[in-house]
Parts: sequence; C-alpha cells; structure tokens
Amino acid sequence: MNRSINNIICVLHNTIMFAICFSLYALTKGNDYISKLKYLIQITFYVLMLYVYSLNGQNLINKDENIYRSITAISWYDKPQWFKKCLLLMITRANKKIEVKPYGLYVVNLRNFSKVMNAAYSYFNLISNITKNRN
Repeated sequence: MNRSINNIICVLHNTIMFAICFSLYALTKGNDYISKLKYLIQITFYVLMLYVYSLNGQNLINKDENIYRSITAISWYDKPQWFKKCLLLMITRANKKIEVKPYGLYVVNLRNFSKVMNAAYSYFNLISNITKNRN
C-alpha cells in the first residue's frame, strides 16, 4: 500500500503546505473583504483536507494497536496446539506496525498534521519577513 501511494501523498502534502502558506500571505496582504474571505475559505478547505487524510492515517494506527491488544489478551493456556500456532502467527504479524509512511520519511497521522501546519506558518513568516525587508 505504501509503495502505491508514495507520490500521491508526498505531492499532496507539499502542495497543501505551500497553498496554506501562500493563502495566509495573500490573506494578510489583501485589501478588500471579498479577497480576504476567499483566501480564508481556501485555507479552511486546505486545512480540512489535510486533517481528513491525517485522521484516516491515525485511525489506521489506532485500529492496528487495538487488534494487537486484543490478540495478546487471548487466553491460550488451555487451548489446542493448532490454536497456539495460529495465535503465534497472528502475534508475529501484529508486531509489524501498520502505518502510512510515504517513502519512509514521515508517518501520516495527527502529529504530522500539526507539523505540516507549523511548517506552513513558518514559511509564511519567512515570506512575510523577506517582503518586509525589501520594502
């Protein structure tokens, strides 16, 4: 799954981050209320889109942890040998974490959502300071 969506998520991630950054910049530089409202709606849409796919990645991680806890809580002492082997196989498989990790660079979850928002705001501050120094 990770290999098939690497490009999509990386491009979407960076595009949303820069779109938020430039929309924030345009929001602060806009003169009339219509353009400010337009950029505010754009920012809201971008943040919501980023939040939704970050939340889905977090839900995938949470469900994986719940499955692991459920498997390890099964009583196996008085079970037949075939059951113990199957349980061992499930525990071995459950030890490998399921997470969306494009190119192995980052995990798509809610923590990453906050990092992207911080990065967008940092780039916005950088652009604002550069334009202030030019004027």
